[in-house]
Amino acid sequence: MAKATSTPGNSLREAQKQLTLDKLIESARGVFHQKGYNAATIDDIVDAAGASRGTFYLYFHSKGEVLGKIFAQDHIEEVLRLLESFPDEISPNSLKAWTGAYLDLYQRHRLTIRAWIQAGSREAELRASSLTMMDRVLDRLAAKVLASRTSAGLPSSSEEARIRSLLMFVQMQELAYYRYIREYPVNNDMALMVLADSWYYELTGHAYQP
Repeated sequence: MAKATSTPGNSLREAQKQLTLDKLIESARGVFHQKGYNAATIDDIVDAAGASRGTFYLYFHSKGEVLGKIFAQDHIEEVLRLLESFPDEISPNSLKAWTGAYLDLYQRHRLTIRAWIQAGSREAELRASSLTMMDRVLDRLAAKVLASRTSAGLPSSSEEARIRSLLMFVQMQELAYYRYIREYPVNNDMALMVLADSWYYELTGHAYQP
């Protein structure tokens, strides 16, 4: 059987396709950041990219699909990488530093997150995608929670650790949402201290005694 080989022409076409895809994604990101999801249109995206609607539909079925790709790239992948640095030595200070890093990440991506929140209220496909992405995050956080509680000598199970990780993540997520999307005035340092104290109890079974 003949072995398929890459030709210069094929390589050039693939490179051009990737450049076009990257340009569409970058242009969509800018449009979503400027207008939000609801006001953004496919025409806005292709105009910014210098492309046509036909070209857009070669790569995406809808503006929701391109937003899903942007959200995964900009936010979810970074959250997953951040979870790899979850502290092994659990203390209020280490937890405060880690949750602070999450809030910094959320702040950087707040415009993408704002568009994602807007889209989720309208697009059923994105709600399903959101649950899949959340599962990826909870899988990693639950493993950290189970390891920490086991190390602390606390009775636990995978199911219980997953529930605890969900509640912990939602607590942190809501803090970030009200701080950076709703722009609710809050003292970041104090909020992170309170959050770290709560997480410390979840992970060790002990209240922090300063």
